[in-house]
Amino acid sequence: MDELFVILDITDCENWPFALLYATAPDSPRRIPPEGRSNVLQGNRTAAEREAVRLAEIHPGRTFALFCATHATARTEIPTHVNFKGEPLQPRSLCQLLPVDDGVPF
Repeated sequence: MDELFVILDITDCENWPFALLYATAPDSPRRIPPEGRSNVLQGNRTAAEREAVRLAEIHPGRTFALFCATHATARTEIPTHVNFKGEPLQPRSLCQLLPVDDGVPF
């Protein structure tokens, strides 16, 4: 799969509950209600668009949005200490955010 898409029902998303109790500004993160959570990944744009249109046709008055994965986290080991020969003695685990096209396996 070169691209991954998730389809969400975003009708009334401005009324979703805030994800954090202390963050209540209009642009604060919102929690997707259980009935609106997607459980399907679409493997290409054509299939995702077709499914979004199908959902909109069978659920009049609802708005569906496509979300495309652009970045993903990856854990890498980097040496923190090396010996005199340059061989790693002690690694450290580091999480990085990488563009999906940089070898992230989808």
